[in-house]
Amino acid sequence: MNDRLRQLVEEWLFREDLKQAQLARRARMAQETLSRILLGKQKPGTKVLRRLEMAMKLEVGTLVELVLQGELPLKEANDGHH
Repeated sequence: MNDRLRQLVEEWLFREDLKQAQLARRARMAQETLSRILLGKQKPGTKVLRRLEMAMKLEVGTLVELVLQGELPLKEANDGHH
């Protein structure tokens, strides 16, 4: 479940007076993808977390650190690259 991520994003959107679709555009992802991640239906990978950090102007590693602390589930890399 991505409750912590959803909380962070919703608070940020409120502060910035933006809509989810605007954040998705800034993060170069489909709004549906962002919605699925925030609803816990899809786990984000590190690339997605980095895009969100950049779009939200967060310090690099902020969201990844939440993963490392066990507060966010991370999509497992299984793309076949070594």
